[in-house]
Amino acid sequence: MKLNDITADIVENWILGMSREGYNNSSINIQIATLKIMMKEAVRLKIISLNPVEKIKKLIAYNKEVQILKNEEVQNLFPIDWKKIWDSFEVYIFNKLAACTGMRLSEIIGLQINHIHDDYIHVCAQYSQKYGIRPLKTKDSRNIPIASALRGELSSIIKGNTQGFLFTENGGEPISRHRIYRETSAAFDKIGIGREERRERGLALHHWRHFLNTALLMANVSTLKVQKVTGHKSMSMTKHYAHFDSREFSEVLDVQNNLLQQGISKEKC
Repeated sequence: MKLNDITADIVENWILGMSREGYNNSSINIQIATLKIMMKEAVRLKIISLNPVEKIKKLIAYNKEVQILKNEEVQNLFPIDWKKIWDSFEVYIFNKLAACTGMRLSEIIGLQINHIHDDYIHVCAQYSQKYGIRPLKTKDSRNIPIASALRGELSSIIKGNTQGFLFTENGGEPISRHRIYRETSAAFDKIGIGREERRERGLALHHWRHFLNTALLMANVSTLKVQKVTGHKSMSMTKHYAHFDSREFSEVLDVQNNLLQQGISKEKC
């Protein structure tokens, strides 16, 4: 539309349309904020006289708490014999790579053979079916260490595929999101985590970023190092992706045991 044809009513209907299409309030707010910047600049440049979105308010964003997978659930999902749970080795490794690196779905889809090194992965691009290869969300590339065992499993996919994308459909186009979603959902079903529970716990593929971020912080990896792995730029995002279960705070038990031991020692005296 031409800028001077856009009215507040049109913008409000646009917002309602996004909501009906399933966009969450946080995503819609990003669109509103972007449009506000554009319209404010259009007024400054005297392209339009009035800003139609000036009084449009952001939606209330409800941040649903993600309940990350427990260690035993992860072990069930990644058994030694992957065929018991997964329909294909590629999607099995795709999820394991996401769990161990915290990479975004689009970043893993966009991984190319030359990005895989002996002990690290160079994350420098992402892929979407609509736009193809494009820069990362933060525009900054990063290197993520990988364990030798995981590197060995990646080698079995790389073997015979000397160039192009790591995960492909028939050795050409990148693996499709639909296939990843379908086979991952089936794997969760097989370990007893059904669709309704996944929805309640927020166990989508993006969950792996929450999972690794939390695991690294629980292992007392410094915040700076965690951000270098995940690509997060702010402390607020690192905190947003942290989901601690206080029942697993072993250091609290250590303090309790020390206090109890001190009490026992005093009684003996």
